[in-house]
Amino acid sequence: MATDKKIRVDGPDGPVYFAEGTSDAEIDKAMSAMHSDASYSSRANQFTPSNEKDAAYTPAYLGKQIDNTVRGIANGATFNWADEAAAGMGAATGVGGDFGEYSKNLDAERKRNQIAKEETPYGYGVGEIVGGVISPLNKIAAPFEVAQGASFIPRYAKYIGNGAIGGAIAGTGAGDNGNRLESGLMGTAFGAGFGTVLPGVVELLGKAASSALVRRLSGQTTAAKRSLANAIATDANSVDATNAYDWAEQRLREMGPEASLADIGPNVTGLASSSAAMPGKALAQGTKFLEGRAQGQADRIKQAALRAAGADSTEDLIRLRSQEAAPIYKAAFANNGVQIKSEIIDRLLPDPAIQKGIRQGIRDIEMESRLTGEPMHLADYGLRRNPENGQIEKFGTPTLRQLDAAKRGLDIELQSSKATIRNPQTNQLTQYGMRLEGYRKALVGELDRLTTDANGYSAYKNAREAWGGPTQVINALAHIDKVTNKTVDGRDLTAKLFGSADSRAKVKGLFTADPARSEENMNNFYQMVDAEEQFAANKNKILGNSATAYRTAAQNDMREGQHMTEAAVATARHGIAGGVGAIFDSINRAIKAPPVAVANELSPMLFSNNPQENAIALNALRRRINAHQMIDAFAPTGRSLLTGANRAGGYAGSIPVQNNNQ
Repeated sequence: MATDKKIRVDGPDGPVYFAEGTSDAEIDKAMSAMHSDASYSSRANQFTPSNEKDAAYTPAYLGKQIDNTVRGIANGATFNWADEAAAGMGAATGVGGDFGEYSKNLDAERKRNQIAKEETPYGYGVGEIVGGVISPLNKIAAPFEVAQGASFIPRYAKYIGNGAIGGAIAGTGAGDNGNRLESGLMGTAFGAGFGTVLPGVVELLGKAASSALVRRLSGQTTAAKRSLANAIATDANSVDATNAYDWAEQRLREMGPEASLADIGPNVTGLASSSAAMPGKALAQGTKFLEGRAQGQADRIKQAALRAAGADSTEDLIRLRSQEAAPIYKAAFANNGVQIKSEIIDRLLPDPAIQKGIRQGIRDIEMESRLTGEPMHLADYGLRRNPENGQIEKFGTPTLRQLDAAKRGLDIELQSSKATIRNPQTNQLTQYGMRLEGYRKALVGELDRLTTDANGYSAYKNAREAWGGPTQVINALAHIDKVTNKTVDGRDLTAKLFGSADSRAKVKGLFTADPARSEENMNNFYQMVDAEEQFAANKNKILGNSATAYRTAAQNDMREGQHMTEAAVATARHGIAGGVGAIFDSINRAIKAPPVAVANELSPMLFSNNPQENAIALNALRRRINAHQMIDAFAPTGRSLLTGANRAGGYAGSIPVQNNNQ
C-alpha cells in the first residue's frame, strides 16, 4: 500500500496503512478480514497508535525501533550472513523457521530485514555499520593492523587490503545464491574504495584539527622548530612522560655533559639523521660535532674512572699505594734475614713457575722503586745480578722478601689473559691457572704464618690489606683502559665492562675507597658508560645514511609547511588520486623553503652539548613541545578511529550490493 497514509497498523506480513480519520472499529474489521487470527485485531488496536505522530512515544513503537536496530547490528556483525545463519537454524531445528525449508526461511529472513530497513532506516543502517566495526570476524575480514605514523604506501596498502577483504565477505553474504560471486566481486571493489577513503578523510580531518589546536596553543613558529618539538613530544609519549619539556631536560642531565638534543630519543635522533644528510651547513656541523665527540670518548671514560678512584693518574695511585703500605711491609720484613723453616716453601721454590714468578715480581718492584724513589736492594731478596749476563740469580738463602716477590709475580701472571692461564671464551682459569692460584695461596699462607707474632698479629697480612685496596683500583683502571682501547666506535662498551661477573668485579675495584657507597658509585659510572655507548650508536645512525623509519618520518615532517598548498597535498595524498597527490607534492616543495634551509636551522639546536645553548633551545620550544604532547596523547584514540573507519568502509562496500539485489 502507499506509504502516504496517516495511520499505520503492523500486520504479520508488514505494515498496513489506513486513511487518516478511519475509526478503530473499521481498522479492526479490515485487519480481521485480512488475517484469520481473531485475536489479532485486539492486539493491533491495543498496541498500534491511531496517529503516526504519536507512535514514537509508545513502548511498542520504541521496542520495534530497538529491535530493528539490533537486527542491523547482528547483520553487520556477521557481515550479512545473519539471515543465512537464521535460515539454516530454522531448516535444521524448526526453531525460527520451517523445518527443512532453507530457501523459504532465507526469503522470510530477508523480507524481515527489508521491513526493518523501511521501518527504521537510520537505526538499521547505523546498526549495520557499528556491527561491522565491532565484529569479531574482523580478525579475518580486516587482518592488517592499522598504524598511525607508518609511511604512505604501507599504510594505504593496509587500508585497501582490509577494505577489499571486508567488502568481499560482506558482499558475498548480501548476495543471492545465484549471484554470490558477482556480489562478492562488487563488494571487494566498493570495500577497497570505501575502506581507503574513509580513514583518509579521518586522517585529513584529524591532522587539520591537531595542527589548528597546536597553533592555537603555541603560536606560529618555523618548520624546523615544529619538527623538533614534535619529535621531542613523540619520544616523551613513548615512555609515558608526564611533561615532555621536563622529560627532555631530565634526559640531558642523565646522559651527562656531553649530551646533545640529538641524543635524547629515537625520533629526535631520526630528525638529526635527516638534518645531517642535507649538504652544506647542516652536514658540516653534524659531522664536526659527532666526530669530535667520538674522538674524546676513551679519554672521558678513563678520566671518569680516575675521578671515581679519587686520583689524578695511575702513577699517583702507585705512589700512594707504596707510601701507605711501605711502612707496614717494612715492619713485616723486620726479620727478613731469619732462616725460613717451611716444608711447603722447600717444595715450591724449585718449581719453574715459582722461579718465573720471582723474576716477574722483582721486575715489578724495580719499576715501582723508580717511580717512588725508594731504594731497592737485590740482596734483601736473597738475589744478585750476574755480572757477566746481567741475569738475576739466587744468592744465599731464601728471604721473606723473596717469597713476597714470588707471590707478586704470580699475581701478575694470574691477571694475564694468556690462553694457558684463562679460557679465552669464559675468562675462567684453566687447569694450569688453578695450579698457579694454588701456589699463590700457599705462599700467602706461609708468609702470614711466618710473620705472625705471639699475639696472633700478622704484619704481612696487614700490609697486604693496605696494599690490596690501591691495587684493586689500579687493576680496575688497567682493565677499563684495555676494554676501552679495544672497543670500536663505542659499540657494546657497556656489555664488555659490565656484562660478565668477572669484568664487573674488576670494575668494582674502582670503588673500594668508600665501601658503603660502592654500589651507588658503580651505578653512576655505569650510567656514564651507557651514555657514551649511546653517543657512539647515535653517531653511527646519524652519519651512517641508513634510511630508517625514524629518518623517513622525520624527512616527511620537515617537508610539512604552512602554505595553502599543504591542504591540497594532504587531500590528494590521502584520497584515491595518489598520482594527483604526487603532482601537488612537487608543486608544494617547489614554492616552499627547501629542506636544506630547514636542516640548517635545525643543526645548531640538535648538535650542541653546551648546556646554556640546549636550555635556550628547549625553552624556545616549551609551549610547542607540550602542545604536541597533548595532541600525541590522543594517538590511541586516533588509531581506534582509523581502525573503525577502515572497517566501516570495508563493510560499506556491501551496501551497493544490497541495493542492487533488492
